[in-house]
Amino acid sequence: MVRLLVAHTKTHCALDSVEESEAIEELVDSRKCLEGILSTSVRCLSYPYGRANNRIKNLAKEAGYRVAVVGTGSNTIRTNLFELKRITVQQQDSLAKFKRQIEGAYDWCEYLQSVLKFIYYILHQGHEGK
Repeated sequence: MVRLLVAHTKTHCALDSVEESEAIEELVDSRKCLEGILSTSVRCLSYPYGRANNRIKNLAKEAGYRVAVVGTGSNTIRTNLFELKRITVQQQDSLAKFKRQIEGAYDWCEYLQSVLKFIYYILHQGHEGK
């Protein structure tokens, strides 16, 4: 069995929207807190909201993480270790569905979701708070 311990920051803030010093504190304190509680190394990070730009990826690396997860989908041998994708596995999922997920059968869903989010943003741009 593989046991993967993953940090998720201290307060679940969107790291790409805070000052660099706050982002560093979120990344470092979260990892150190978990390591203190679990008495083992924590080298994986899941970016809150799946959001990370190059600055955040570099800060994560400097904070001692070796890999980080940004969203859902499949990975290849060329996938950046700080842009790893994951799949969601539900208790009711069959082994056949799990196999299809690993093989990337549902990757088009993530693409479609990003297109729909973009369309929603365009349609509602400038209408917030009205």
